[in-house]
Amino acid sequence: MTSRDQPNPKGPPKSTSPCPGISNSESSPTLNYQGILNRLKQFPR
Repeated sequence: MTSRDQPNPKGPPKSTSPCPGISNSESSPTLNYQGILNRLKQFPR
């Protein structure tokens, strides 16, 4: 909920993220954002 108060210019909000692990984005949104992209590339739907 705190993340909602702060606008996220990089990457979509956690609520939209399907993976629960993205909750770590609070500590490092940039690093986590890259990790999500890598996962999508490895497992494209």
